[in-house]
Amino acid sequence: MAFVNTRDTIGDQATVDGLVEHSLSELKEDGIGIVEAHACINNKGLQSLELPSVSQIKENAFSGCSNLEVVKLGGEGSSNSLTIFSGAFKACSNLKHLLIDRPAMATLDATFGLLGTKIALNEGAVYVPENLVSIYKADNTWGKYIIAKLADYPLSNFETITDSWSQIIANPNYATDYHIGDIKTLQLTDQTQFRMVIAAFDTDDKSDSSGKAKITWLCKKIAYSQPFHSSNGVYWENSSLRSWLNNTVYQTIPPELQAGIVSVKKQERYSGETNDKLWVPSQSEVGLGTSNQETLVYSALFSNDASRVRYNEITKDVWWLRTRSSTAGAYTQTVRANGTLNGRYSSETHGVIFGFCTD
Repeated sequence: MAFVNTRDTIGDQATVDGLVEHSLSELKEDGIGIVEAHACINNKGLQSLELPSVSQIKENAFSGCSNLEVVKLGGEGSSNSLTIFSGAFKACSNLKHLLIDRPAMATLDATFGLLGTKIALNEGAVYVPENLVSIYKADNTWGKYIIAKLADYPLSNFETITDSWSQIIANPNYATDYHIGDIKTLQLTDQTQFRMVIAAFDTDDKSDSSGKAKITWLCKKIAYSQPFHSSNGVYWENSSLRSWLNNTVYQTIPPELQAGIVSVKKQERYSGETNDKLWVPSQSEVGLGTSNQETLVYSALFSNDASRVRYNEITKDVWWLRTRSSTAGAYTQTVRANGTLNGRYSSETHGVIFGFCTD
């Protein structure tokens, strides 16, 4: 069912046939300037949205529209400004194409505007006029998403780095050619695929004390579900998770990437330093407080609770840190599904986000 209208507002009590009954799959409103707060919340029927003249999409206007996949805001002759408020598309879990055809950069709520979308997972893209691509990429809010030219719609590959792993490792201009938040797909020899995101440049100390590793990478989503250890109260250095990552998982990494992975020094606040090729982040590295030796912070990637939210294949989930909660306790720190800190029994099974450094 499709609907075309020329009203100037979709109110907070939307009465368009199909919006209330959730039978409307396509909504194009040529004259709409404002979509009020909660106007189309949890509309499971809506799959595509086109609002050429809209200037404001208010709080939670389309929140929970879980089948919404394509949103087009603007078009030929569109000149008015656009503001997307907090939660406007929150939890639109299938939203992967947002087209903004405006002559100036739109304003987006920094925390919740696109939270819970494929775009926020970098499995979708924001498409803008070619002359604005660099401006969007440089913006602190928009820049964490994949920004593409309108002419490239629809993308099917949402990597932001097209170079091979060998090219990345050999590139002397890595710190200028690539950026924090850039994504590269890692396909293991068992055909499992992960999307790796750049967390830092020239930050981690190499185990041989020869300097800093060039690039630090982390999984974009939860890669595995594993216990930290079979018993509780175990330090990272003695954990089965550490052993499994550096042996079983490492052996499935293709040789061209293994050749560039370098062992780095990793700190745990109570047990001290380890040397690891694969590791899970510490409490401090994800910006959840520092103590003792744990002073390294990947602040450009982890700026707030929302930036720490990680998904499994379906929903937000808990994931392990390598930091023990206390010297005598049975808990290991984790990141909650909402991005905050929480101690869990080490023997529990939770998500694993692993990292490595290339040099």
